[in-house]
Amino acid sequence: MAITLDAVSPIRLDANGGARLTIEGDFSEHLGQEFFVELVPTVGDPVRALTGRPGNPDRVSPLNSAKMVCYAPQATPGGGYDLRVRRTDDSVSETLAGVLTVLSKQHNTAVFGLRSILPPTYKTGPRNVGLLERI
Repeated sequence: MAITLDAVSPIRLDANGGARLTIEGDFSEHLGQEFFVELVPTVGDPVRALTGRPGNPDRVSPLNSAKMVCYAPQATPGGGYDLRVRRTDDSVSETLAGVLTVLSKQHNTAVFGLRSILPPTYKTGPRNVGLLERI
């Protein structure tokens, strides 16, 4: 009753999250069952991927016997994240080691222009280049 993980795409994710993750493997014995998909950093706590469905934020089910789809969470920039897929009852777990890299937040000038006119109560991020973290 094990699962097998073969690949995940994309392997480079934005720190803001929201990228669609496609996980390929063998889920044939677990169709209709729920899993947690987690990004596990080398140091720190894992963060769970999201389903994109209201009322069921982090319990992912396989689409078919070979594919599972979820959405990346917000994560700290860095390399070497493991991708762990485990049943919600912890009976089955499989990990792809060091396959994901989380890139720093990317900003462009059009975004700063929009943010500068939005009310300050919105969580919109930096309003100008001077407020960005230094690299």
